[in-house]
Order: sequence, then structure tokens, then C-alpha cells
Amino acid sequence: MPRKISRYLFKVANKNIWWCDYCNMPILKQLCPRCHEKGRKLILSLPGDVRPAWREDLNLMRNIIDNEYGNGIGKKLLPDDKIILINKIPWLDRMEEIIVDGYPIGAVFFDLTRWRFMPKSEGAKRINCYGGGKRVLIDEGAVKAIRNGMNIMVGGIKSIDGNVERGDYVIVVSRRGDVVAVGKARFSSREIRRMRNGMAIKVKEIVDESKIKENSSKSTWSDFLKANKGEIEERSEKTIKFISKTVDRYWSYGRSISFSGGKDSACLLSLVLEAGIDKVKIVFLDTGIEFPETIRYIHDFLRDLNVENLLIYKKSRNDFWSLFERLGPPGRDYRWCCKSCKLSSMQEIVKEYLNGRCLTFLGQRKYESYWRAYEPKVMETHYIKGQLKVNPIRDWTALEVWAYIGIQKLSVNPLYFRNYVRIGCFLCPASDMADLLNVSKTHPDLWDKWERALKCWMKNKGFNEKWLRYGLWRWRNPPKIWKNLIG
Repeated sequence: MPRKISRYLFKVANKNIWWCDYCNMPILKQLCPRCHEKGRKLILSLPGDVRPAWREDLNLMRNIIDNEYGNGIGKKLLPDDKIILINKIPWLDRMEEIIVDGYPIGAVFFDLTRWRFMPKSEGAKRINCYGGGKRVLIDEGAVKAIRNGMNIMVGGIKSIDGNVERGDYVIVVSRRGDVVAVGKARFSSREIRRMRNGMAIKVKEIVDESKIKENSSKSTWSDFLKANKGEIEERSEKTIKFISKTVDRYWSYGRSISFSGGKDSACLLSLVLEAGIDKVKIVFLDTGIEFPETIRYIHDFLRDLNVENLLIYKKSRNDFWSLFERLGPPGRDYRWCCKSCKLSSMQEIVKEYLNGRCLTFLGQRKYESYWRAYEPKVMETHYIKGQLKVNPIRDWTALEVWAYIGIQKLSVNPLYFRNYVRIGCFLCPASDMADLLNVSKTHPDLWDKWERALKCWMKNKGFNEKWLRYGLWRWRNPPKIWKNLIG
């Protein structure tokens, strides 16, 4: 793992989520506010920024699991009557760890062409119990070898399900029916049956011999909100005090709230309004490549809060599509889109509406990226003259943000319920391939326009089809790992 990512994960490792086994739900302090029993610390992959799985998230994950292990297995693994959490973790593309009954059962991930599921120990046991496929039966000698850290050789395999393909994650089972390991098939079942020797399965995780930790207790999101309301109110009070003190310290500065239409900025806006900050402006910068749902949501949300009169709706003077013809696609290492379509508009607002210098409250959180993890709560920005950035919810987790939204009964952008994790420009180069595939499905007209533009640029520059298929347009100079992967 690159040192930069390691430092980031160490810095943002979440230490504030437990699980109550009696209520079968997450809690934000160790003693459950509902039943007063001591909670169990959640063991999560870093950074541990969990969020609730909504209906469309569950449908997507169930379909992925069904495609891998058999119809109906997804619904059994991810039932409707439990709180299920998702934890986005670093990987080449998008990967989501799934937590059920307070235990990670596996992760769904996008392998640049399709979604896959990789079981962990608890998930493998449950798949085996539910009669799921892709099982490999091994002899007792192979069991001992696996426990001693060895991979699975052809000679140790007694039988293998016929639908196993190269790269599949398989459930390795002993002759007694116990799950021994999760492995990755190096060959298909057809190939393995023809082999006389050699390594067939790479062991990814050795499964302990404990029983399945399935919890029969039911739980709902409403139960979670009621139980954790006190913690969220306490968290909110501290944040509101910070907002008020910051405004008092910089009393002569203009005041603005950056509102993107995402969940974090909705939470932030509500907190600033709770703090009673006067003479504040709510700023939305329309880049011209926003989702239509976002535009509608912003006006509806501010109208519901009766603050639409505070909105400064600024559309970029620079047309993205005209700039694209000259500059080509924006990239993670070439973010001309933000500079031309967003930052220049904010500079105009600071000068015109905010007396040349201002506090700008943003809904940025340290869990979102390496750079945001190392930003302080108040900082000058080199991109916009006269602006001080303020990040009041910097230390909030996604779970706390969603809890605050639920308790305050705030509306959120409907895109969150269509498998979107973040809300921004629909063609943002910071997006994963999984996110871009989602755009092509939910907004085919927008995606067709973008794809036609990319194909035209690709043809003029002499790039091959892989440049488009694997999203290499997202960099001017793609990282070495991507160049090696694509070939």
C-alpha cells in the first residue's frame, strides 16, 4: 500500500462506532442508550466511514451476490429487517465492505468491467449454510495444509462446483462440511478437473472454526435514530458553538455557505442556520454539467427551509463544452473544470456580494480524501483571494451526517437512493468507473453526449478503445498501476 494512503488511513481511522448485540444496531457510544448494555467495538476496514445501505444499495448488492452464488442468496445474506451498513474502502475502483449483525461479511467491488462479491469469513460461512454455490470440497490433508498457511493444490481437491471461473472467489469446505477458507480460483472448474498437479486455489482468508454469528434480532433505521438522538444532539451543539465562535472571531468578514446539493452540505446548512448566523449567503455554483435532480433539489430544499431568498445561484460564464473542444477532457491531474467553471465564479461572488473577503462554510469531511484529512478546520485558500474556508463537520462520519439528517427530518438529493455515493458534476474525473457506469444507466442522454465528445477527442488524438473503455481519460498522465493493468 502506498505510504501516502497508509498515513491517510491511520489519521482518519474511525474509533467511535460500536454495535449493540441485544438491539442489533450500531451505536455512537459504548453503552447502548436503548438497552444500556455494553456495545462491541466494530472491527472495520479503514477508514471506517460507514453509512446505511438504502433500498437500491441492497438491490444492487443482492443482485451481485445472486450472480456469483445463486438466486436468493443475496436476500438471505442481506435481509430487509436488519440495519445493514456499507463502508467504502480504498481500492483501484469502487469497493464497499458490507456489515451485517455488526460483522463484515464481505465486499462488493467493481473490477473495471463488472461488479463482483468477495466473501469474508462470516459471509463464507453464511453462504455455505444457505446452500450457495462455488464451493470447493477438499480432503483432510488439505485442511491441515491450509491451516499452516499453504494454498490449495489440485491433489487436495475432492470436488468443485461446475460454475467456477478463473478469478472467482470460492468457498473452501472440508468433508465434514466446515468452511475452511475463502479462496480465489486460478483456473476454471473445467481446467482444474483436467489438471494433474499444481496450485489451483489461492487462499485469501483462513476461516476460523467458530459458529456463525447470525443475530435473530430485528432493527430499523428509526430504532437507530431514536437510540442515538442524544449523541447526535451533543455533537450538533459542539459544532454550532464552533460555528458561532468562528463568526465572532472573524466578525468583519462576509459569510457564505457552499451548498452543493449533497448530504454533507445539507447537514452543514442546517447547522449554520441553527447557530443563528445572520447576513449569510447560500452559494450554489452551477458548472453547467450538474445532474438535473441536483438543480431541482436545491431550490426545493431551500424553499422548504424558507431561506431561498439567501441563495446566490451562480452559473459559470465559461461554457464547459466549448472549453472541452480546446482543452480536452478534464483529469484528476488536470482539473481545468473546477478552475474555469467553479473557482472563477466564486471569486466574482466574494468581490460582488461579500465585501472582498469572507468566511465560506463547507461540508467537507476528513474521511473523503487524503487532502481533506490534512486540512484544518479553518484555512486560507490559495485559489480564491479573500476567502477563508471553514469546515465545521470535518470530523463527522457519514453515519453521523445521515443520523442528523434523519433526526432533523431533512430532505436529501434523490440521487443518493439511486446508488450514488457522492453528488457532483455527472462526468467528474474523480469518479470511479462504477459511478460512471451508473450515470450511463440512470441518465443515458447525459452520458451519450459525454461519450460522443470523448470519442471525437479520442479519434483526433489517435487513442485506442481502451482509453475510453477503462476511463483513462480521467488523467492526462494515467498512473503506472493503470497503465500496467490495461496493458
